[in-house]
Amino acid sequence: MGCVANSSGWVQLGRVTLKGKGEWVQGVIAFTPQINIYSIGIGPDCTNNTNNFNFWYTTSMHYMDKFILAPKADFSFKTITALSGNACTGNFILKAPTHTNASYQWYKGGTAIANATLQTYAVPDNTDAAGDYQANISLPYNTCLNTLPYTVSFSD
Repeated sequence: MGCVANSSGWVQLGRVTLKGKGEWVQGVIAFTPQINIYSIGIGPDCTNNTNNFNFWYTTSMHYMDKFILAPKADFSFKTITALSGNACTGNFILKAPTHTNASYQWYKGGTAIANATLQTYAVPDNTDAAGDYQANISLPYNTCLNTLPYTVSFSD
């Protein structure tokens, strides 16, 4: 009861700290299992639940809109690469992963970028362009993939 890690037989596979208030927050934990896994539990840090059982229920809620458990090789689609650019010179050109018959839509901070529908995206060279970029990749048969965010920053 309470915290999964307080039960015998459970092993912590990964840890991520997420904070949000009335919003979705993306979290990723990658791990390589050293033993057979029969079940996965997701929950709060047990140290926050030592003396007050109700604390967990009032401060930690976990909702998921996508939970994927598969070999890492199956997720090569997640990574955006920078073909060029850096924080000092700008000139960022981002590339989403290649997929046959795919269509692309680029996003900055969760908002679609108008006319940014190619596999590559040239980030404007101004400080307003700093932020997190993602690509939505639409494939045949109503399959849709989203990349992990790629952070672009500019140096003063």
